[in-house]
Amino acid sequence: MRMDYLDEQEDREQRAECMNRLRKRKQFLLERLEILHNKKFDVEEYKVVDSSVQQEVLDCLEILDSYRLLGVCIKSMGPDLVLRFDPLYKNQYPTTEHYSVQLLRKGGNFELGKHNLPPFIPANQLLEKYLANGIAEFVEETRNLLYAYVQRREGLKYTQETFGDNIKGDLDVNLAVSYVKLQLCTSDRFPELEVTLQYSLEKCLPDTVNIKPAEDEETYSVSKKMLERKVEKWRQIFLNQDIFTAVSDIVKEKS
Repeated sequence: MRMDYLDEQEDREQRAECMNRLRKRKQFLLERLEILHNKKFDVEEYKVVDSSVQQEVLDCLEILDSYRLLGVCIKSMGPDLVLRFDPLYKNQYPTTEHYSVQLLRKGGNFELGKHNLPPFIPANQLLEKYLANGIAEFVEETRNLLYAYVQRREGLKYTQETFGDNIKGDLDVNLAVSYVKLQLCTSDRFPELEVTLQYSLEKCLPDTVNIKPAEDEETYSVSKKMLERKVEKWRQIFLNQDIFTAVSDIVKEKS
């Protein structure tokens, strides 16, 4: 248990160090683009008057674009910072929306400014908790929470779109998609199942899974023992896979 904690701590330190390096590199690129802009380069319209700096400009822009793939972009606004989060879902941006957080410098510290984070992400508490160690840990924790939320939200969305015929009635789901209850029809041999999934906010996979036959289902063509075995198998599938993959595997079972 102690070794697991040390490994996790070392991993967090390495990620924080990586984030600091990326932030410094991003700031350098932004400053370099400002210099190029002063050489009669219009960054917004991609118009270069001085052709001698055209390739350097394009190289800088390409590198800056790659930062978005990391899921977070940090921009300096004078003494303040603006963080932009773009969580991916299956290597794609699910929507054109993004989340931004303004950090206002107050002396040697930061205070939370305007943001559009979901209400279930405790931005103030996170900032207070991690501020002493710099903003890298705040950025990492916020990114992890947003990433997990987007995986749950988009996974549920695609599950509904793909397997709508297998999902009966209305879903019971909270804003954070950390609680999901659905009624799933697997095949004619088995009763409809009430599936309840509960997640920690920072996780993509559920912490607990409860599956039971729907209350209004009284007859089915398999024995009680076989149904219990199936239910346990399906419970393990939900525990170890995202909701879309889990439902896909279950409804495609032949027996």
